[in-house]
Amino acid sequence: MMTIEIQRPELEALITQRLQSGLFQNVEDVLIQSLRTTVFWGWPPPPPNNPCQALLLQIQNEQRPINASVKAFQLKQLKGCLEGRHITQVEYQEAVTELNADDSSPNPLP
Repeated sequence: MMTIEIQRPELEALITQRLQSGLFQNVEDVLIQSLRTTVFWGWPPPPPNNPCQALLLQIQNEQRPINASVKAFQLKQLKGCLEGRHITQVEYQEAVTELNADDSSPNPLP
């Protein structure tokens, strides 16, 4: 667990603005989205040569919510990656969890 003290009023205002938009549930969500989309020297790393690793990276960095048909397509791709042993069971489960993260539909993906 980490405690962060915000001393710049403009940063606090930006975080508050994001929270009030309704797109984020808490400060951690705001920080995660910001850090995932921030580009700085040497980041993001070059895309992986393995298409399955590239898919995992895409799912991790996608904006939420995404279209149900896109989710279904990505899930099908993930299953193929898992069956071909290009990703681990843990990577597969994490990606499926990520795909279902903000799913408000009654039947999230398995």
